[in-house]
Amino acid sequence: MYAHLVLIKLKPGVTRGDPRVPAWEAKFAALEQQCGGIVRFERGWNTTDRPIAYDFGINMAFATRTDLDASVRIRRIRRSTPDCARSPTGSSATTKLLGVAN
Repeated sequence: MYAHLVLIKLKPGVTRGDPRVPAWEAKFAALEQQCGGIVRFERGWNTTDRPIAYDFGINMAFATRTDLDASVRIRRIRRSTPDCARSPTGSSATTKLLGVAN
């Protein structure tokens, strides 16, 4: 089994009520039906008020590495996610996912 974990931190000043947030949240919710090979799919908002904490998380598991690599839908979401969250790590995959520029 291969896990794919995505942690998202909203940009300062952006709240869950921002109209861009439900748009990408709905895209993530649809992944379970759109990507083959997902054997576990969990997503949700953080419930703590700690400033260091991430705001939203997605945890997926794929049956095989081939299934993980073939999850083209994830790449499409990375390209279409609006600029309302930021990358805590600055990694290129996370930066594309969150629509931010370094």
